[in-house]
Amino acid sequence: MLLLPHLLALAVLGASPAPDAGASVTDPSSFVLGLGAQMVLPVKHLKAVAATAPSVLDVRPLGPGVLLLVGLDAGHSDLLVARDDGSQDVFTVEIMDDPPDDEASSVRSIFPESPDLTIRIIGDRVFLTGLFGSLEDVERSLRYPNAVCLARLDPKVVQAKVDEVNAALAHASLKGAQAVLHGSGTLVLEGTVQDPEDKAKAQKIADALFGPVAQAIAALERR
Repeated sequence: MLLLPHLLALAVLGASPAPDAGASVTDPSSFVLGLGAQMVLPVKHLKAVAATAPSVLDVRPLGPGVLLLVGLDAGHSDLLVARDDGSQDVFTVEIMDDPPDDEASSVRSIFPESPDLTIRIIGDRVFLTGLFGSLEDVERSLRYPNAVCLARLDPKVVQAKVDEVNAALAHASLKGAQAVLHGSGTLVLEGTVQDPEDKAKAQKIADALFGPVAQAIAALERR
């Protein structure tokens, strides 16, 4: 996904943004955002995006098909969106000099799969504690500006992925191999297999399925 400085001649196709606290929508392609407020805008098949007034509206990718909009200053900005299929949208954004109703609620909407995540805002810093309920929410936190992340991935999510690895091993006729979780995020293959090819196959399955979990845990521990 590209952030472009300028996009021209984009047609309004009537895509519907998803408003958060501090945002008011009266038309699918027009909405109001409070000064200092944030808004998550899901856009399918996103290819490129740009704000015509970057000093008024800040736009940042939070992940595939998800944008974070931040009202920087009172005024007006068009939000120009291009998609992989060649279609294009223009959203009209008005930034109003009003305080957001509930900034924490606005931030929470960015992490829809993490009900056990605690959000506390102090000054311009957002402190995240508790548990992330999905790998996608972990990825969003890594992209979130001014975030101080002390949260961890929910152990239930980790164990579910271990169970998925074991199911895949059984489906591949590698029933002698078993994935076992050591500590909070280290997966170890135990048991016996017929030959080195089966061993390599089992390791490939474990890496493919559990690799993203291990990477997310390591990223959170580094913060």
